[in-house]
Amino acid sequence: MSDLTLAAPGERRRIRLEYLDGLRGLSALYVTAFHAWLCWTMSGGYSSLAYYGSAWISFGRQAVAVFIVLSGYCLMLPVVRTADQSLPGGVLEYFKRRAWRILPPYYGALVFSVAAMAVLPLWIDTANSWWGTMEPAFGTGNFIGHVLLVHNLSDQWVYRINSPMWSVAMEWQIYFLFPLVLLPVWRRAGIFALVLTAFVIGLFPVLVLKKLAWTAPWFVGHFALGMAGAAIGFSPDKVASGLRHRIPWGLLAALGTLAFVAISAVSLRVGLADWKYVFLTDVIVGGATISLMIYCTRFLTDGTPDSPRPTVLRVLESPSAAFLGKFSYSLYLIHAPVVGGVHVILRQSGISSNLLFFGMMFVSVPFSLVVAYGFYLLLEKPVLERRKASVKEVFPAAAAATDAAA
Repeated sequence: MSDLTLAAPGERRRIRLEYLDGLRGLSALYVTAFHAWLCWTMSGGYSSLAYYGSAWISFGRQAVAVFIVLSGYCLMLPVVRTADQSLPGGVLEYFKRRAWRILPPYYGALVFSVAAMAVLPLWIDTANSWWGTMEPAFGTGNFIGHVLLVHNLSDQWVYRINSPMWSVAMEWQIYFLFPLVLLPVWRRAGIFALVLTAFVIGLFPVLVLKKLAWTAPWFVGHFALGMAGAAIGFSPDKVASGLRHRIPWGLLAALGTLAFVAISAVSLRVGLADWKYVFLTDVIVGGATISLMIYCTRFLTDGTPDSPRPTVLRVLESPSAAFLGKFSYSLYLIHAPVVGGVHVILRQSGISSNLLFFGMMFVSVPFSLVVAYGFYLLLEKPVLERRKASVKEVFPAAAAATDAAA
C-alpha cells in the first residue's frame, strides 16, 4: 500500500495513494496478456481480422514504461517529504532497501525459470515458440549475467531464461543513478534539468555508441519523469507548485493516450518497428502516465474526502486492481515460464488458431495469476514483511519509503 502523510492547515492529513497499486497491478496483468497474445501470434494460422481485432493487446513493451515511471515516482516520494530533500536513512540504507525488495523474488523466479526450462524441453517440442526464444538457459555467461543483473547489456542474453527480466536489470541499474546522479541534478538545477539530463544519459549509448537499443536505456528518462511527477505533486518549490496548479494534467493524459493510439494504429498498418518508433511511443506513454498520476494525486490532495472520484481513479482504486497490485512484482517475474509452458502444451494438442487464442487468454493468464500469487505468498510477502519490520525499528521514515516503493 502507498501511504503519504502531509501537513494541512491545522491538522495532519493522511493521503492514501491506493491508485498506485492499482496502476501497477493492471500494468502487470496487461504484460501477462501481451505475452499470451505473442505466443498465439508465433503459432501462425490466424486471420488478419483476428490479428487486428486483438492488436490492442500487443503493446506490452510500453507497459514497461509505466512501471519505470511508477518506480521513479514512488522512490522520489519520501525525498520530497523531507526538509533537506534527502533519502530517509541515507544512501546506504536506500541500497539495502532496494536490494531486499528486488533481489530475493528475482532470484527465486530465476531458479524457477531455469528449473522449468530444464524439465519442459525433455518431453515437448519447443521449436518456433516464445519458450524456444528464451533458450538456451545454461550458458555460463548468460546465467552469470542474469545473476549479476547485467544480462540486458548483451543482445545474446537479454531475452534468455525469462524474457521480461531484461527490464528488472534495466531498473536495477537505474537505482544506482538515482542517488548518485539524478537526485544531485534535481537538487541543484530543478525538474527540467533533471528530465533533460536523464534522457541525455539514456540516449547516449544509442545515438553515440550505436548500442543497447534493445534494452531501452532511455528508461532513465522515464524514471526521471516519475521523479519530476512526485516533485510536482508535493514539493513546496515555486516551480513545482506552479506546474501542479496551472497545467491541465488530466487533459494532457487524455491527449497523450489518444496520440499513442493514433501512432500505434499507423504502425500496425505500415510495420514501424525500429528503435526510434519504440522510443517515441515509450515517451508518449511515459508522459501520459505521469500526467495521469499528477492528476490523480492532485485530486486526492486538493479534493475533499467525499468528493466524487473521477472514473479513472475509481478503476485504479478498485479492490480487484489493488489486489493485483499486491503481487504485481511476482506476476511480472513468474508469468513468462507459465505462459510459455502453457503455450507449447496447448500447441501440441493440435487445436485451431482460434481455440489457441482463447486458451492462451483464458488458461495461461489465469494460471499465471494463480502461480504468481502462490509465489508471492511463499517468497515475496514474507521477505517484504520481515524487511519492513526491521526498517521500522530503526528508520520510521525509511519504512514509509519502502511502503511507497513496494
